[in-house]
Amino acid sequence: DAKVLKDAKTKKVVESKKKAVQRLEEQLMKLEVQATDREENKQIALGTSKLNYLDPRITVAWCKKWG
Repeated sequence: DAKVLKDAKTKKVVESKKKAVQRLEEQLMKLEVQATDREENKQIALGTSKLNYLDPRITVAWCKKWG
């Protein structure tokens, strides 16, 4: 309709729809990235801290050295 009826109202509607489509495509891309990250991070234990693996004597020595 926009190609046939070249009035201002139709052009305005077309532009708003184009912006909406672009915004939705960006949201879709963000969601796809989040899904990929979530899938890749399943193998990593995110709740495990490095402190669980450090010898406390090393931590104390480092803290004393650096204040």
